[in-house]
Amino acid sequence: MISGSDATTTSHTVENLTNWTHHYFTVRAVNASGAGAPSEARFAEPGVVPGDVVDLTASPKHERVELSWDDPTAHIRNDGYKVRYKKTNDNAWEEWELRPNPGGTPDPPMNSPSTT
Repeated sequence: MISGSDATTTSHTVENLTNWTHHYFTVRAVNASGAGAPSEARFAEPGVVPGDVVDLTASPKHERVELSWDDPTAHIRNDGYKVRYKKTNDNAWEEWELRPNPGGTPDPPMNSPSTT
């Protein structure tokens, strides 16, 4: 039996898991006659969401804008960035991802107005 639980317990926190790793879970009801069938398995991948990007600057150039910012992920995993763009009168934002390629440098923006 899980410490601090009883027959009415319907939640539990599993601790000391490895971040960025899939962990699978099932639950079964039990009584004096035995255990029921396990629930459908569910997985979760614990980890910490990166903090807010800070000190974003936008430097206008000829037909482009160069963006730069400080990395908010000093001690946590960061797989890249999502950059959003829209014109003044547009309602919808366009978004693309910047992720390192296997060589360690960021891929060019996908679906961006300009890749230069």
